[in-house]
Amino acid sequence: MTASKQPSGVIRVRQKTLERRRQLVALSSRGISEQGYDKFSVNDLAAAAGLSVGGIYRYISTKSDLLVMACEDIYGGLSEALEQAVRETTGSEGQLRCAFALYLASCEAAKEQVILLYREYRHLPREDQRRYQDRESRIADLFAEIITTGQRSGQFNGADAQTVAQDMVLLGHLPALKSWTLGERVGERLIREQVDFVITGLTPSRKETARKRTATSAAIRTVTESEGTP
Repeated sequence: MTASKQPSGVIRVRQKTLERRRQLVALSSRGISEQGYDKFSVNDLAAAAGLSVGGIYRYISTKSDLLVMACEDIYGGLSEALEQAVRETTGSEGQLRCAFALYLASCEAAKEQVILLYREYRHLPREDQRRYQDRESRIADLFAEIITTGQRSGQFNGADAQTVAQDMVLLGHLPALKSWTLGERVGERLIREQVDFVITGLTPSRKETARKRTATSAAIRTVTESEGTP
């Protein structure tokens, strides 16, 4: 039975359940952010939501589910959205621009959850830690695949695709980790600058790339030699 053919009462119940869950996710995020995971309790959530403790346990099984709920939207469904965007875009540069911009916008929208995950990651059940790792790895692998394809076609230079992909993943966390120093560089402006930064790094001329690599190697040798000096 499709959603349109389901009884209106069933649809209303499901909508109410989804709305309640969204409310609990928001309240869990706020409560854990303000009090920390160890201090925030199921009782606190019940009071904030106007429910009994028993009513809360209709949605969770253990306290750790509160943190899982608060972090659930991070990367949820994002891989599929990125893959769809790539399929609808031609050319490696266009695909990377589109996918990276979508990823950055998603991370900025979920920046409170991102910082929460950094702070409280150790409290997540092991299987949920692996789930977030897998989601993030899937996104990084998609970026790396686009870069590798672009390198084969000559659109991108020979930078290490996995290194660049991991840099891109971390750039998405910038609004959460460095919001205090970004000032007005947020939203579309920040996304545009980050996308241009990555693309520019991947598309300079071969001669310019060689020059920069030589300068970088020299800098690394200088640091290494100075650290080895008594």
